[in-house]
Amino acid sequence: MMRDNVKPNCYTFPLILKACGKFFSSKECEEVHCVAVKSGFISNTCIGYVANSDLVLARRLFDLAPERDVALWIRMVSAYIECGDMIEAKRIFDVMPAKDLMSWNTLLHGYANNGDTKGCERLGALDLGKWVHAYVESVGYKQNVYVCNGLIDMYAKCGVVENAVYVFRNMDNKDLISWNMIINGLAVHDHGADALNLFNEMKTTREKLDRITSIGILCACSHMGLVDDGLNYFHSMINEYSIEPRIEHYGCVVDLLARAGLLEQAVELIRIVADCVLWTSLLAASRIHRKLTFAEMSLQKLIELDPKNPANYVMLSNIYE
Repeated sequence: MMRDNVKPNCYTFPLILKACGKFFSSKECEEVHCVAVKSGFISNTCIGYVANSDLVLARRLFDLAPERDVALWIRMVSAYIECGDMIEAKRIFDVMPAKDLMSWNTLLHGYANNGDTKGCERLGALDLGKWVHAYVESVGYKQNVYVCNGLIDMYAKCGVVENAVYVFRNMDNKDLISWNMIINGLAVHDHGADALNLFNEMKTTREKLDRITSIGILCACSHMGLVDDGLNYFHSMINEYSIEPRIEHYGCVVDLLARAGLLEQAVELIRIVADCVLWTSLLAASRIHRKLTFAEMSLQKLIELDPKNPANYVMLSNIYE
């Protein structure tokens, strides 16, 4: 293009930087950026594409940018979230001159997806959640389904399920994501009865159970020891809702059976999918229930499926302790 004396325009450099981010190193990105600056076509879009490949360079360009639009601020927050640096993501978020619904959701989902309960607390996610609560109410956006879903997700993953329930109950409009987040959040934090009650409530709405809902229901049954109910839900998922079970569903049912000591039934199910994770779950249950035969069988299958994994041989020695 340059050899043919065709001059680049404002659309050229974002496309080139996007390609550099996918196929080349940061050196090429810097070279393209220099040409863009000299040509007078550097933009926030260009900086956003650089963030895909070189966060250090993107931050330097971000700091030097004479103007920054909301999209660029959000892109930089997202870039730090994607690399797991929630502290820096929060710092950029805090100094944003204007925060919109997308920026709140970006940070909320970042907290929810980057760590366990302790991690969320350490990074101040709960304080952020309270701040967002207060702010969205003050500006009249408290019924925005996307913001509320972000709060439910964050609170649930931080283990503060009562706050998640509060947000859910005060939503005027709930979508399937809202129901799935609250049901799964309650289930994994040992509030199985509440999760099942909410599922029954969900069935009275227009929302239909999907594979994510099913995981929450099966998890709730597993934690409560409701073997018959769990198996009924599993078969209903397949026959009534036409949902093809995935490894996560089989894992929940295997856990349900194993917790109840029904190891023979668990083995029958595992043989359908023959997955290492499921055999590992059976091994753990075998040790708890002191079923040496099932433990040896599980280890044999694990070694067959993954013979180069040294952890299998460590577990082999542990079952005889």
